[in-house]
Amino acid sequence: MANYNYVATKRSGERVKGVIEAGTREEVVDVLHEKDLIVVKVTGQFGLSFKNLGSFQIGGVPLKDKVFFAKQLSTMLAAGLPIIQALEILVQQTENQSLKKKLQSIYDDVQGGNKLSSAFSKHESMFNKVQLSLLKAGEESGNLSEIITQIATDLEKSKTIPEASSTKEY
Repeated sequence: MANYNYVATKRSGERVKGVIEAGTREEVVDVLHEKDLIVVKVTGQFGLSFKNLGSFQIGGVPLKDKVFFAKQLSTMLAAGLPIIQALEILVQQTENQSLKKKLQSIYDDVQGGNKLSSAFSKHESMFNKVQLSLLKAGEESGNLSEIITQIATDLEKSKTIPEASSTKEY
């Protein structure tokens, strides 16, 4: 859920402004229409700090879940578990359905003979291009668990996410 600023007008012509928490802009528009308002503008608020990181989602996966996943995977690999077994355990233990689907697909790809970095590259919302490059380097150098630990640390250290806002006129 995100907060959306809106500007609307009443049937009388009076301009109304406010904030609504919703999953999508379309939900905001629906709520405003139910209140018999004419939507002028809806602007998403996406400036986040680390304290509300848990609710921030990219590609349907909250950042906190990505951090937790990366830490768990790194720990399992450092303990000597094969990548296939580690992924299988993580798929079974993951509660977030979006992450679970992505991990199942990654597991299937790796079990089918693909490299981990190749499997992750099919799910761009999991890791960015730099992180994917690091994964590939970790595979080639044999330092995969260290690289994944670094990715988790980097994600965790991002205290604030650059403010992004998008506006849609209606």
